Amino acid sequence: MDVQEVAANLMAFAAIRVDGSVVVWGHQSCGGQIDENLQAQLSENGGVRRIVTSERAFAALKRDGSVTCWGCLYPSAKVPDLGARRISSIYSTRAAFAAVDADGGVVCWGHAACGGDCSAVAERLQEGVTRVYSTDNAFAALRHDGSVVTWGSQTGGGVSDSVSDLLQSSVQKVVATEAAFAAHRADRHVVAWGDPMAGGALQAPLGDVADLCASGSAFAAVLMDGSLRTWGNELAGGCCLDHHQRTGICRLFATHEAFAAICLDGSVLTWGDPTAGGNSDAVQHLLHDVQEIFCTKAAFAALRSDGSVITWGSPMYGGSSSRVEHQLQGGVARVYAAECAFAAVRTDGTLVTWGYPRYGGCCEAVRTQLVAEALKAACERQTPR
Repeated sequence: MDVQEVAANLMAFAAIRVDGSVVVWGHQSCGGQIDENLQAQLSENGGVRRIVTSERAFAALKRDGSVTCWGCLYPSAKVPDLGARRISSIYSTRAAFAAVDADGGVVCWGHAACGGDCSAVAERLQEGVTRVYSTDNAFAALRHDGSVVTWGSQTGGGVSDSVSDLLQSSVQKVVATEAAFAAHRADRHVVAWGDPMAGGALQAPLGDVADLCASGSAFAAVLMDGSLRTWGNELAGGCCLDHHQRTGICRLFATHEAFAAICLDGSVLTWGDPTAGGNSDAVQHLLHDVQEIFCTKAAFAALRSDGSVITWGSPMYGGSSSRVEHQLQGGVARVYAAECAFAAVRTDGTLVTWGYPRYGGCCEAVRTQLVAEALKAACERQTPR
């Protein structure tokens, strides 16, 4: 199928093929269908390099640095005139996008209440931005000097006055729940801001942190000694674990209400809401040699070193892969996740999907198109010039 990358929003997927063209499937209201004119536009000037999603829309970054959007867009969500600006990356909240150009300047569009208006901090976003992070309704831009600039919903992390002194320099990484941010500094301290009910409140900066992760309303941090600290909504994984379960952790992942951790020995530890992947007892004997974990809103998919995939969590959200189990027993190179479904790209370029069919868990409607294009590309490569 020559699938290079897959992007997903709430109820639709978009696959980028090797030639830069795009194939979409899923719910029409979220961009799961496009007309011929948009298809041609996406294929022009080298095609698409990357696709970023809001809750119900797609923004395609083309290889020439231009941007094209489709899906459910608010009246104010039209991409602004970029002039000669060459966009290098795009980020999103629930209903807005933020694009960073080659000089580190930021331009926004979309719903103003969700971060689509950055005029209040525009002076600090003219250059020097290296990365942008987002909650549901706010953005946080990390600058090259280690400072952080925030905008968007005040209750969603768009205002960071309470920790502004600690965001002036030395920040290396930012993670976000649905309404709060946490910044990981070079001194290994973590500070948080935003909605306290979503993890935006720490009594004091947390020190000696090696890794940081967020669910929908809780944070989890791995300390340098491999132990674990959590805070935020206890129902979403902000609870404490038994002491014997809190060491040997190296990487963290999260659904909306649960966490999963890969341990040093390749095993997996889970906690949080059992229905959202917080309980992996049914597949625990299969969770070994795990290299990566992927997450929908309420299910996990673990990619093992042998190329097989193990799933657990809510069946409606992709926690059950029995329908395609024979295609996931080996040979999987990468897994992608939408809100309710997974898509796996195998080493032979074929695509496997599972989860809620209407929201991207079934790609049969476009499979013929993908296969035909792959065969065409193979023939062209083999035809003598």
